[in-house]
Amino acid sequence: MVYMSLVSAALAIRGDTHIRMQVIDFLAPRASVSIMRGAAQAGIFIFGLFMIYYGWIFMTRVGSRNIMTGVGIRSTWLYLANPVAGVAICLMEIERFLNFVDRRRRGEELRGGTIADEAREAVEDAVQQIKGEG
Repeated sequence: MVYMSLVSAALAIRGDTHIRMQVIDFLAPRASVSIMRGAAQAGIFIFGLFMIYYGWIFMTRVGSRNIMTGVGIRSTWLYLANPVAGVAICLMEIERFLNFVDRRRRGEELRGGTIADEAREAVEDAVQQIKGEG
């Protein structure tokens, strides 16, 4: 269960379905939202590196001395989930970055595809319709 919960975080990052506050997306200008999203992605990558490094240290120092009750194996196998999840998170962030660069190279419009983006576009469309009628 530990493996599934930690590695599924990497899948949530890949699909951009991880939990975050989207209220800021409504309040801030579009350019600053883009910058904040980029900073968040960099932070997630750094957190993945943190999980790899300190997860490995924790696994080797603590896990090698403990034995899990009931199954009789070393806790190293349980704590190995941290560096494995860190590697998965870093790989997903690298994929997101490469997709971002590819979209920029092709000149496609960058959209986050989030609920906040859809709501913002709906509000902008409604404002344009009201301006057109007035």
